[in-house]
Amino acid sequence: MEVYARNGRVPLARRLFEEMPLRDVVTWMSLLSSYVSAGDSPEAFHLFCQMRAEGLEVNQVTMAVLLRACYGSEDKVAGCQLQAFANKAGLQSHELLQNSILSMFSRLTCFEEVMKFVIIQNRSIASWNILLSSYSFIGDVSKVVKCYRKMRLEIDSVLRATLVDFYTKCGELKSAVMLHDECQVKSNTIWSIIMWGLIQNGEFLEAVNVFERMQKSVIKPCKDALRALVVTYTNLGALLLGRGVHNLM
Repeated sequence: MEVYARNGRVPLARRLFEEMPLRDVVTWMSLLSSYVSAGDSPEAFHLFCQMRAEGLEVNQVTMAVLLRACYGSEDKVAGCQLQAFANKAGLQSHELLQNSILSMFSRLTCFEEVMKFVIIQNRSIASWNILLSSYSFIGDVSKVVKCYRKMRLEIDSVLRATLVDFYTKCGELKSAVMLHDECQVKSNTIWSIIMWGLIQNGEFLEAVNVFERMQKSVIKPCKDALRALVVTYTNLGALLLGRGVHNLM
């Protein structure tokens, strides 16, 4: 069936599919992908509905293939519906699906939706490349430059977070704190890493100080940072403060 599908013999692939006594998710996806590649989006969506009716699990790969059908047929409405479905199903946090949605909106030149989607966390190089390509396509040089500079800052932040984690695990707190303070874009991750590093090295008061600095920044403390603060207060004997923080988690 895969051979038929890849060679554009979709009717033969469909006939073989219908004759199969047992069909798993991979089988459905193979046929669904063949219809998308052939440009038959309506039949691809029909198969998707059949797939769900038979109780088969829909994953991020299924959604990514269907999103490809949306920009192939320039169907923004269907794309928005799929995004809503993915969000409801708890699939939108997957990097593959995030990039597929971003790519769909970019190719459909729906830049209002693209800008809303820029707030996704843990953006990869692929995510940034999609944004850069979309701005380049419409000739917006200023946005390309701005996007590139922001990408450099964010990637630099990820690398620094890795180094901070390395320094704290090696007991090099001075180097870890210095690198943390030099970071221009501080995420929840890097704040949490430095707090846990200080805790592991017995610097509980300094960990509280870091948390207070985090509160003064634009970053809202995540659960990991709050857990670190609870551990800090526990080690300082400030049980009431620890319980208060625990109630916020």
